[in-house]
Amino acid sequence: MLDPSELTWNDLSSLPGVKIAVIEGALNQAASIMFRLKFPANFKVPPHWHPGIEHITIISGTLHMGIGSVFDPSKTRA
Repeated sequence: MLDPSELTWNDLSSLPGVKIAVIEGALNQAASIMFRLKFPANFKVPPHWHPGIEHITIISGTLHMGIGSVFDPSKTRA
């Protein structure tokens, strides 16, 4: 169990401006991972994929997510 004050926030080199706190696991493995992200307002994440299962909880703000290999804002869902 972690208190939010115990999280270690680092820059996410693949997404400049984004901060990451890894809680459990490794981002480069096809296994369960748990992490928190902080995005600047109106940030756009390019199309990508992860080798493992991903569960997302939005704590504040709105995430618009699309599916596919091309970024098309008109085909995202909030």
